[in-house]
Formats: sequence, structure tokens, C-alpha cells
Amino acid sequence: MRLALHVSSLGALALPLGALAGCAHHPEMSYERRSHMLEALIKLVLPDAQPAQVLEDRSFVFRSIDRKMRGVTFAHLDALAGQLDEMSGGDFLELSPDRRKASLEAVDHQTFTDASPIAHPWYSIKAMIVIAYFTSSPGMEDTLLYDLVPGRYDPDIPVTPDFKPMSNDWSAVSIRKPLVSS
Repeated sequence: MRLALHVSSLGALALPLGALAGCAHHPEMSYERRSHMLEALIKLVLPDAQPAQVLEDRSFVFRSIDRKMRGVTFAHLDALAGQLDEMSGGDFLELSPDRRKASLEAVDHQTFTDASPIAHPWYSIKAMIVIAYFTSSPGMEDTLLYDLVPGRYDPDIPVTPDFKPMSNDWSAVSIRKPLVSS
């Protein structure tokens, strides 16, 4: 599944490198700092993830960025780290978990209330983290339903509070629908 995602998304939803032009220039981080930054971000996005899952997701995100999946580069991660450092008034990685969460929530709010969220580095990095989780075994087995051979065609699937998105819907179309009262 993950290999197919790498291949199928090479051109899809690519973020142009020029989209980061509005972000202040931040120095390139070391591999070790990038690794710690991704682990911290994954733990904030997926607070229930087990340590092994965090490492697996971090590895997936690194490989994805290395292959420029969806147009994401290490410049996105470096810019996000700089933005988080600025938002928190210091080194984001040195903050307490609660202050890290507050800083990331502020960046998340700023990103997703903007008219063009795709121009923000957090948009791309968060997408990589979510794709990493939902293409992993725990994400697919514990969180998503999978129907190998779909049954009948239903153009309007009712979405109730107990609805689980389909694992073969990795673009998340089914979770964008409004809930139907049960």
C-alpha cells in the first residue's frame, strides 16, 4: 500500500517550492534535530501512538520527504521548525509537552484558517504524518474498515457517529461528509 502511495502521488497535489517563499528563511536542521522534531510532531498528532509506531511513522515521513512525495521537501520541515520556535519564543523541542501542544495548536489554527492552507509547511507535514499512520498496520487494522471487494454501489453513504472511514479511501473523502443523526 505504501509503495503504491509513493508511486501514485508523485505528481498529485505537489506543493511548489515557491509556495514557501512567504516563510522566513530558516537554516537547514541536522538529521538528528529533524528526527526529534518529527517524533515530537507525531506524538502531538497521534497521542495514543505506541513508541514503535512513532518510529515507524517517522521513518515513513523521512522516506516520503526524501522521495518528495506530494512535493514535500526537508525545507518544509525546516520552515515548520523555525515557525514553531518563533511561535513558542524559544526552542520548541525544549518546551514542556503542554507548551508544545499549545504552540502546535496555534500553528495549526493559523494554517487551517488561512485562505490558502497549502502554502503553510504544517499543512504538508501534517498530511505526511496522517498518511503515515493510516497506511500503517495499526492505522489500517484498528482505525479503518476495509472491504476488499466492495458490495453494492452506494452514492451517498450515511455517516453516523460510529462510522469508521474505509482504508481504501486514503484520500479521506468519506470523513469529510457531515454526520447524520442516528
